[in-house]
Amino acid sequence: MNHIIPLSVSSLFIATALLLSANLSAVADEKTTPTITISEDGLAIGEKTFLLGPSVSDLTTAWGTPSRVEKLANDVRIWDDLGVRSYSENGRTTVDSLSFNFKKQDMKLAAKSPFTGKLILSKDTISAATTTEDLQKLGFEQHEILKKLYQYKLPTASFLAETDPSDGSIVTISVEFGL
Repeated sequence: MNHIIPLSVSSLFIATALLLSANLSAVADEKTTPTITISEDGLAIGEKTFLLGPSVSDLTTAWGTPSRVEKLANDVRIWDDLGVRSYSENGRTTVDSLSFNFKKQDMKLAAKSPFTGKLILSKDTISAATTTEDLQKLGFEQHEILKKLYQYKLPTASFLAETDPSDGSIVTISVEFGL
């Protein structure tokens, strides 16, 4: 006995399944390729904005449990798969800074993979392809002594970009929160 499902019911089922999978995909994408926007309004991870930086629980909600936690002079949380690490004073729940590794580094506290997400400063995206010239167009200034470093300040955050002197590409960008 063949069961025939009316076209409208099967179409509705397929449309519902596609809609649900798109929503789940968007949540999964934010955990694997996060979007971080930093502007004069503060820091936004996905759709949630923080004036003076996120808490540790905000980051674990957004990205899951860190791959590693190192308790040193500061608490260092590292999301190896995202290319992100955070620093906070020992025992504090507020994150003092975030670092985004654009190139793989051979250091104990470096993430094992390059940053997989999108870092947006005001309206401009910073990526592994961003050069020192691009940073300067965004308002970054070269450090007067350590020439591979570039600095930028907003009212709620300051940035330090480490570049590769051989090709001018970005190695890491750190964002420190606070006034």
